[in-house]
Amino acid sequence: MDFTQPSITIVEKSAKGKSFFIYGTNRTGKTANAVKFPKPFAIPFEKGLNAIAGLPHEIPNKWSDTRNITKQFQRPEVKALFDTIIVDTADKMGEMLIKYICSIHGVSAIGDANNGFGAYGDITKYLAEFIDPLLKEGYTVIIIGHESEKQLTDPQTGEKYTRIMPRGDKRVIQAISDAVDIIGYCQPNGFDSESGEEILSTIYLKDAKFFKAGSRWEYMPNSVSPFTPEGLTNALIEAIERQEKEDGSENYVQVKKVESAPVAISYDEVKARLGELYRAIKEKTGNYNLALELTENKLGEGVKINDTTKKHQEILEELIDDMEERVATL
Repeated sequence: MDFTQPSITIVEKSAKGKSFFIYGTNRTGKTANAVKFPKPFAIPFEKGLNAIAGLPHEIPNKWSDTRNITKQFQRPEVKALFDTIIVDTADKMGEMLIKYICSIHGVSAIGDANNGFGAYGDITKYLAEFIDPLLKEGYTVIIIGHESEKQLTDPQTGEKYTRIMPRGDKRVIQAISDAVDIIGYCQPNGFDSESGEEILSTIYLKDAKFFKAGSRWEYMPNSVSPFTPEGLTNALIEAIERQEKEDGSENYVQVKKVESAPVAISYDEVKARLGELYRAIKEKTGNYNLALELTENKLGEGVKINDTTKKHQEILEELIDDMEERVATL
């Protein structure tokens, strides 16, 4: 790390690398519009693609499949084929994730994990491991959700009212809502009184009393009607450009250079690197005393590298940093 030359955030004026959580009732065009985004690939956690022909997809059978899916999308040859990743739907994805977390902790309910304290933090952790690498690779990620109703009380008037929310486990929905750039609520518009034909839905993009929505961009419009991929993308670009004009920053670009996520080092590679550093320290000092001292400072008195397991990997990587720093000064 060198904070005299820090990384600078860059905002691309497009939907690339952006994330959307689009929810609403059935037949409001959620999936139909999502698949019209550039070069789509679907990850359906439920059957919802029966009416869409020719769509590349992969159906996860268990949550651990998402790790392999993420790795596939990091391959250069795959990145050349797809721009948009569609996750369908949020509630079914959440059900699979919670089942996975329960299996890890050996419980039937997530609240029973960790001696009754729950494992709710794992929801955010595993969702991030699935979604964040896709965004870092520059994909547009669209998560589809169903709607549900929640009965609330107005704190000012005391009156009860109904608010429309995404359906699913509340902690999963909150984790998704916190992570995405845009939450869009799709509302049906009924039928034309003269022709009898269905009117295309409206997508709402700013939070309101009677439904959940929102955006990271101040200048996003309240809604886009009719809801189309072009309309939503143009609204996003216009909001970014207005923010660019206000900021006066040069860090808004038409096309952003995508920097692939760093390749994770394995536990075996960590141990191999520590072996190299042990040898380097002995070569420079004539013994292993300094290496053993640094190891005990990090792991505890009397603990050796061979006493560790994979769960110690992060602290072993810190030990590598300490050793490399000391070796450079010898």
